[in-house]
Amino acid sequence: PLMDRKQWDFSGKYHPDAIFVDIKKAEMNNYRVIAGIRERDPFIPIIVITALTGADDKKRYEKMGLQNV
Repeated sequence: PLMDRKQWDFSGKYHPDAIFVDIKKAEMNNYRVIAGIRERDPFIPIIVITALTGADDKKRYEKMGLQNV
C-alpha cells in the first residue's frame, strides 16, 4: 500500500516493518511525510515509488536520508 492520511495515522500507531511512499500522491505532501516518518523512526525502511528521477529530485531524496536513489 502507498502512504495516504489513513496510512500515516496507522504507521504512527502500529509501527510497520517498512513503508511504501508514492512521492506524487495528491492527498499529502509526501516529502513532509518522509520527514515525519524519519522523526518517528529514523531506521524504518522507506521504499519510494516515483517517476521523478531528475538530478534535483535525486539530491532531495539523498538529503532526506534515502539511500540507493
